Amino acid sequence: GHTKIGILVGDNAFPSEQRRKGYEDALIAAGIVPDASTYFYNNASKNIQAQLEDYMENNDFTAVFAVNATYLFPFYNVCNAKGIGIPEDISVICFDDVESFSKQVGLKFSEVKMPLEDMGELAAGYLIDKLKYCSRTPVIRHIPSADILLRESCKIIT
Repeated sequence: GHTKIGILVGDNAFPSEQRRKGYEDALIAAGIVPDASTYFYNNASKNIQAQLEDYMENNDFTAVFAVNATYLFPFYNVCNAKGIGIPEDISVICFDDVESFSKQVGLKFSEVKMPLEDMGELAAGYLIDKLKYCSRTPVIRHIPSADILLRESCKIIT
């Protein structure tokens, strides 16, 4: 039921941009037109806390997607400081494994869980083959499946 969904992209690094593209594809599939005002890009020359405060004051999100945990931590602090309840006022999901952060703050955050062990095994196998066979090793073209773990940081809007 969420229709105004912010995204904490942070930077233009490859993984962030791939996740941003996934966000846009998901919005479009749900019939929602991506809106430039929903994107948070970090300006390294400014205080991130102040930037996030401005971002939240200028938007009326019901949900936010953090492309990685780097921006989830300061976002959580801004919500606390502003009295914005998670998930009462805003739902939050993060692409990274945030289990340790969830334990620290006492709120189980929803996350996109990647099969990191399998991905590491695949990468290590590729590197070993690359060392053995040099340039004859084909580049890996594999998109791993991921699980969405909905926990306490998200609520359903009907």
